[in-house]
Amino acid sequence: MKFFNNKSPRGKQKIATTILIVMLLSIICSTSACAETPEPTPADPKLPSGIFILDNMRWEHSFTWEGIKRPTDSIYDSDGKLIKIIRYNNGQIAQWISGSIDYSTRQIGENRAEVYETESQRWKMSVTDIVNDTEYTADTTITIGPKLYGVITIEEGKKVYYNNMLLYDFSLNVGDQFIICPEYEKIPFELVSIDSALLIDTEYRKRYNFETNKSSFPWGHYEFSVVETIGCTQQLFHTLNVALHEASQLPILQKVYYKNNLIWSRY
Repeated sequence: MKFFNNKSPRGKQKIATTILIVMLLSIICSTSACAETPEPTPADPKLPSGIFILDNMRWEHSFTWEGIKRPTDSIYDSDGKLIKIIRYNNGQIAQWISGSIDYSTRQIGENRAEVYETESQRWKMSVTDIVNDTEYTADTTITIGPKLYGVITIEEGKKVYYNNMLLYDFSLNVGDQFIICPEYEKIPFELVSIDSALLIDTEYRKRYNFETNKSSFPWGHYEFSVVETIGCTQQLFHTLNVALHEASQLPILQKVYYKNNLIWSRY
């Protein structure tokens, strides 16, 4: 067996190198043993927990309207002189071809928020001026708001009120009744099932499904759903309005946003 000469320059270099490697390995092992494994930081949820979000929410609705049918209009000046006679093509004075209503919230207390309404209407008229023998089309958009619409509050942890009228009740169990339009018709709807609804980014929330029978509702058999966080999927204030108007005349909820991020879409 042959040993290297530790007194030679080459032997001394090997010893120094070996000692250095051992020291480095010792430091690395010691550091690894003493260091604590960091706890994983949970990702902040996109949506706050709870039955209803009061701040930075926006509900986008759309609707159409057929207008008021009237065949002609006579236009006079201030002296009573006939200026023009307008014949509205297709027998319509105007057609409200599209529109939208947005509701947005601003929290003003722990369980209280102001609701603001912004309405946009697009009108289109196809008319003929009989006196002056001209035909033209008018197309205009009118925006109204935002204006203060009311106040939403959460009480008893499970009930949502709009201007002191019960809007949603998340404390109900299957078989319980929910009275819509409490200040008007007081029509009972039965909670027939509770399941879940998928929001954007694979987040789920409880969905409460209601229906009524023909004898208790003016429009016959009818059903709607309410989802935690976003409210009714037909329209934000559906439970207060549906007994007062035909469902087809109400604006339909299309999209819901939280902090300008889309969290629910009808399509």
